[in-house]
Amino acid sequence: MEIISVHLHTHRLPGLVNFYREVLGFPVTVAPGQQSAIIQIGNSQLVFKSSNEAAYHHFAFNIPFALFNQAFEWLKERVKLLPYNDELIVPFDNWDAKAMYFHDPAGNIVEYIARGEIFLELPANAKFTPDYMMEISEIGLPVADVPLTCDHLKALGLDKYDGDDLLFNAMGDPTGLFIVVDKELKTWLPTHEKAIPYSSKVIFRTMPGGNVFVLRLHPGGKVSYEPVDGPHN
Repeated sequence: MEIISVHLHTHRLPGLVNFYREVLGFPVTVAPGQQSAIIQIGNSQLVFKSSNEAAYHHFAFNIPFALFNQAFEWLKERVKLLPYNDELIVPFDNWDAKAMYFHDPAGNIVEYIARGEIFLELPANAKFTPDYMMEISEIGLPVADVPLTCDHLKALGLDKYDGDDLLFNAMGDPTGLFIVVDKELKTWLPTHEKAIPYSSKVIFRTMPGGNVFVLRLHPGGKVSYEPVDGPHN
């Protein structure tokens, strides 16, 4: 699955613009009127729109597996990494992956994750910089009904990657996953903050050359979908 763009609301837009541009080094475009900003995360876009709502979300960015240790050293000089079980590097052995987490200024739980399943040919002397960021690879979906939501995603063409089919499922593949969780019974790693369904929108492609859809998460945990007509880059 390809996550083309993730659209979120924030009450801290100026702080996020500064953080993602100056601290993390991403290209950031602020719209006329200063009411929204587009952050280029590799092949994906993270879009924040100014709001009075103090919303927070969980999302993850893929980084090259071979550069994880460099990325860890680079990142810990710039942000306060969040521990899980007293460790700053969180292994996911069943996913052949490892991750690190931090908060952005709006309280979003941001994850940099490296996945052994994704091969990326790199120069022999490659050094981690934000230019090696690959894509947005996860977006959390706290929902009222995990099985129903996953059935709808399967009908759109997504496969189950992992999960228990009741409280948590990861839907998609290592390049793009919806982290579908029960909004009442699950919390976000690594902080155990409540998974609250704030309004958000995700534009995604089911597979290379596949159909493009818009997914909308509504307050209360309802999810709606609609196809995008015509090509979408």
